[in-house]
Amino acid sequence: MNEQEQEHGTGGTPLEGSGTPPTGAGAGDSAGTPPEGTPGTTEQQLSHEDALKALAEVRKEAAASRVKLKELQDAQAAEAEKKRQAELTAEQRAAEAVKAAEAKAAEAEARAVAAERRAQLTGKVADADAALKLLDPEKHVKDDNVDLDALLADFPFLKATPDAKPGPAPVPGGGAPNSGASSMNALIRQKAGRG
Repeated sequence: MNEQEQEHGTGGTPLEGSGTPPTGAGAGDSAGTPPEGTPGTTEQQLSHEDALKALAEVRKEAAASRVKLKELQDAQAAEAEKKRQAELTAEQRAAEAVKAAEAKAAEAEARAVAAERRAQLTGKVADADAALKLLDPEKHVKDDNVDLDALLADFPFLKATPDAKPGPAPVPGGGAPNSGASSMNALIRQKAGRG
C-alpha cells in the first residue's frame, strides 16, 4: 500500500484516528462478508466453503494415511525384530551345539587317554584305577607315556607285589589241593563235611 492510499483510506483498512469505516473491496459487515447485492459474492462464498470442505477432507485423508503408514512401519519393524531374534536364536543354537560337540570331544579324548594310561599301568602297579586318580600329568607323564618310576617314587604303596610262585591256588580251609578231577557233587559233599 502506498502513502496516498494510507492517507485516503483505500485498501480496506481504516485510517488510524480517522474514525471512518474502510471503503472499497472487503467493506461490509463486521464479519468481513461482502455487502449484499455485490456481483459474484455468492460464487466466492460457495467456493470458499467448498475449499474449506475439501481442505477438511484432505486433512482427514492425510491423517488416515499417516495412521496407516505408522501401522505399516510398526509392522515392518516388528517383523524385522522377529527375524533378528530368530537369527539370533539360530546363532545361539549353533554356538551351543558347537560347545556341546567340543565338550563331547574333550570327554572322549579324556576317556581315551585314561584307557591308554590304564593299559600302561595294568600289571605294573597294584591298583591301576588308584594310580590313575593319583597321577599328576605334569610330574608322572612324559611324552604321553606314564613315567612309572616317578609315580612309584611318589606313591610306593602302588608297587605291584609279584606272586610267590606260579601254580594252583591254595584251597581255602587249609586242605590239600585236589589233584584229581572231581565232580561237583563230590565238592559239595566235601564242603558239607560228608565226604
